[in-house]
Amino acid sequence: MLSARRIGMLSVSVVLFGSGFASPAASQPSVEAFYKDKTIILEIGAASGGVLDLHGRLLSRYLSKHVPGAPSLRVQYRPGAGSKVAARYLATAAPADGTWIAGTFPSAIVDPLLEIAGLNYDPTKFQYIGSVSEEVPICMVRADAKVKSLTQLMNDELIISVTSPGGTNHDFPTVMASLIGAKFKFIKGYAGGGELNLAITKNEVQGVCGSWSFTRIQYPKILEGKDFINIFVQGSVAGDPELSAAKVPTPMGFAKTQEDREALELFLARYSFATPYMVPAGVPAERVNALRKAFIDAMSDPDLVEEARKTMADIKPTGGEDLQQRVQKIYASPKATIDRLRKAMQN
Repeated sequence: MLSARRIGMLSVSVVLFGSGFASPAASQPSVEAFYKDKTIILEIGAASGGVLDLHGRLLSRYLSKHVPGAPSLRVQYRPGAGSKVAARYLATAAPADGTWIAGTFPSAIVDPLLEIAGLNYDPTKFQYIGSVSEEVPICMVRADAKVKSLTQLMNDELIISVTSPGGTNHDFPTVMASLIGAKFKFIKGYAGGGELNLAITKNEVQGVCGSWSFTRIQYPKILEGKDFINIFVQGSVAGDPELSAAKVPTPMGFAKTQEDREALELFLARYSFATPYMVPAGVPAERVNALRKAFIDAMSDPDLVEEARKTMADIKPTGGEDLQQRVQKIYASPKATIDRLRKAMQN
């Protein structure tokens, strides 16, 4: 949950002056004058019902009141290809005036680094507003499944439900299969998070991967062994304190070479900004800065903090400038590590 210390640290990261990623302010109306009577579109790059939707709708209820001029805000959805459809639209067709914000999965930010064909956008050109949460990917298995542990998964196959490349449910097990030798069989074609979890509930599959923050809402007693499913791996380098206390292992110790370990670390780096929000290149600097400040103020809003507490939404925000720097750091990774992860993602 959001602490006073974290709020203070985040506030420091808000850029109050010009950004190198934004256009000059010459001849622009004031931020308040521009946003007055405007509508901001908050586009969520996923179908409704998953963690991206949960965090997007939470943010949408508080963001606009902290933007100068008090614009209205409307949420809409553009699912597809793990949010890459929404990211491509942001880069190529969305208005670059500060009235269009996209929220995506982190894969939409990282995958162009891996030169996945047909993306046609550069995430380093986006201007980042902030991320609502950090994340820990996890994989779960039915209690009555043959395979119950990551160690067993090195020898026995686990059938899991997935959507498409780009979502955590697909990419996390894909990387584990390639980099540590985990044996998964994918049942593809599910539309979103709701369908994935219904599949394991109905025993169409034995397992599913997803986000810890959303799983702990769906199955609040899962770590107590009181649900019909159990978590058998967490996607974290150091280990999430809550999951580690429950003795849920990470995949890091299963990597057989240093190269595989470094590629796995690069993959997991994306989850330090699990729900990134950004605007296109070309949005004037003063509007970018106003949106970044509004984001921090919304995340600090006592009503949002209380709503997050009641709904068990795991809020660990990152400010816009900090997020911009994290993306730049990922894109500066060594070529050999990028190449190894690219190969793993394509298997």
